[in-house]
Formats: sequence, structure tokens, C-alpha cells
Amino acid sequence: MNAFPYSRISELPEHSGQTVRVRVSDKLVEVFTADHERLAAHARLAGLGKFSTDEQHYPDGKLSVRRFEVRSAQAEADRIGPKLSELVKSLFASSHPLRHLRRVQGILRLHQSGRVSSAALEYGADKAMLFRKPTLSYVKSCAEHFDANGARLVLVRPRRADSEVFLHNDRGDSRVRGGDA
Repeated sequence: MNAFPYSRISELPEHSGQTVRVRVSDKLVEVFTADHERLAAHARLAGLGKFSTDEQHYPDGKLSVRRFEVRSAQAEADRIGPKLSELVKSLFASSHPLRHLRRVQGILRLHQSGRVSSAALEYGADKAMLFRKPTLSYVKSCAEHFDANGARLVLVRPRRADSEVFLHNDRGDSRVRGGDA
């Protein structure tokens, strides 16, 4: 991979470590050898820290291992439950399934390590899909909440001083202090 302002782009393994030329346009990043032979072209991604990897740029051994890991992760999610399986399928259904492999492995590791139960992971996956937040931290917090409290919501009493009374009036002033009204 080559460093490019705060982003990374892939190249063929046989060119790894060589000096290359990079041409950047509004929509494309192209990589060339010193002899102007085109090695790769990637769509230019907006934002910092983005990456673009062409599956053809993986060494043969690494690509086969990654494809196996995707299949085994999906199989493990299938064993845990239908909601988690659906979440993992949706993550792997993108044009770059390897981009989400680490996230899926982290989610599955929550169950493998015994940090959360199968039911909790199912609950977390369900909420992640419902609220479109399929991140490890969100699934983890939902699953931990489920293990601690079950599926019920925990109501939290607002903290107010005993001397304060909250009233609503026509002026929109909703806070009247005791004795000051």
C-alpha cells in the first residue's frame, strides 16, 4: 500500500516497496511505475483515513484466507441466531465485504469470550439493524444492556432539587421555582 494524504491505496504485491507515481483527478487515483506503466486505478474517496483495496491486489494466500474468514464468520453468526446472521449478511453484502470483516469478528468475539449471551447478541443485532447503527460499539452496548436489564427499558428519574417545581404556562416558561412564582 502507498501512503496518500491521510488515505491508503493498494497496489499489486510484486510492486510493493517500489517508488511509484500517483496521478490524482477529481474522481480517480491512478498508480504508475517509474516507467509510466499503469498499476492500479481507484475511485477517489472523500474524507480522511479512507482506503481502497482491489481484491486482485491481495496475495493469493491472503485472499483465500480472507474469503474463508468471511464464510466462517457468516456460519458462526448463523449458529448464534437469525438477527445476528441478518446483520452479518448485510455487512458482507457490500461491494467490499472484507472492509467489514474486522467489525464482524469483533461482534462475534463478544459471544466467544463470554462477555455477552447469545440472546443479548441477538438483541444487539436487532437494535443495530433497527436504528441503522451496525457498529461494534453499538451492538456491544445494546447486548451488555440486555444482559444487565433484559429487554425492558430502564427508566431514569430526572435529578431536580426538591425546592423546584416544573409547570407549563402559555408563555413557554416551563420552570418556576418554589416560592418565586
